[in-house]
Amino acid sequence: MSDSDVASDIITNNREINTVIQVVDGQSIILGGLVSDEIRESESGVPVLKDLPLLGGLFTSSSNSTVKNQMSVLIKVTVI
Repeated sequence: MSDSDVASDIITNNREINTVIQVVDGQSIILGGLVSDEIRESESGVPVLKDLPLLGGLFTSSSNSTVKNQMSVLIKVTVI
């Protein structure tokens, strides 16, 4: 397997922020943030019993959950 084969399997998400700002020494700024929502569904149950026809539903439970992620870009300016 060559390096080019490995690189083609990598999945990335690219986002860009283009802006012009004026800040003073020591000032912090937030350029922007990325927000994502993910819905997760899971099912569990008693082994063997959950697979029984007609009765399997009595031994099975399912749940849904929503996961929210937020990443913000914060920069503190220091003049050297």
